[in-house]
Amino acid sequence: MQCPKCKSDRIEKRNIAKRVGTAIGLAAGAMGGGATIGTGATVGAQIGARLGFVAGPAGALAGGAAGALIGALAGAVIGAEVGKKVGEEIDEHILDNYRCLDCGHTFSA
Repeated sequence: MQCPKCKSDRIEKRNIAKRVGTAIGLAAGAMGGGATIGTGATVGAQIGARLGFVAGPAGALAGGAAGALIGALAGAVIGAEVGKKVGEEIDEHILDNYRCLDCGHTFSA
């Protein structure tokens, strides 16, 4: 790939939307994975509480907290991946994702 302005081959990918999308997806996924539903308990906490209930009342409390944490972590991972993919598409098809290191010109493929 060459810069259309100065013909230099010193080009970098900017990936702005990819980075922003990953960060937004991570935050939204973590909040969604730990978001309250129905009776005010999180999905992860509900699952963890049910599993923890087998071990008794103390297990239910620990299981609920662990379930909420696992739900938030899983949501963060999934959200970050989805945000990254959306950002990559925006970078490649909408934004000028390449920058010439010699003249600073930005352009798309």
